[in-house]
This record gives sequence, C-alpha cells and structure tokens, in this order.
Amino acid sequence: MRKGVSDARPPGPSAVTEADLDVFDAALQSESGATPHQWFGFTPTIALREALRTRGLLAGADNMLAVTVDGELAGRVEWLERR
Repeated sequence: MRKGVSDARPPGPSAVTEADLDVFDAALQSESGATPHQWFGFTPTIALREALRTRGLLAGADNMLAVTVDGELAGRVEWLERR
C-alpha cells in the first residue's frame, strides 16, 4: 500500500497513525485507487480521524489496526461492536 516507506514498524498489527489514514484515503477515496470492482463510493473519513484523536481507533463501536509487512503499511483490519 505504501511503497518505498520504511517506518521501522514491526510486522503485524499496530496502532493506526494519521499518516496511515492519509494512505487509506488515497487508496480508497477514488475509483482509480480502489479499482472499479471494489469501489464503494466516497466515504467521509472525518469520523475515523476524530476516533483516532480521541481513542486511537480502539475500544469503541468501530475499531481499526494497521497491518505492516516488511516495514511497509500493507493494509488494515477492522472490527465492529456487535450488540
């Protein structure tokens, strides 16, 4: 996902950063970034950024971790609270 950037993060899941959200926006907020077969339209990310600032995108109804492989951001994993 993030080419040529090594931020020395260990492989596997880690806390999402503001820079990670920027990468996700670039990849998912356009049809060309996500491809025509998996694009779900424009989704506002203001709520994600607010959740990152207030609770680190953890311990809420919607949660997210970044996934790193070889020091590069590879994607994310999300889970939702089930009631």
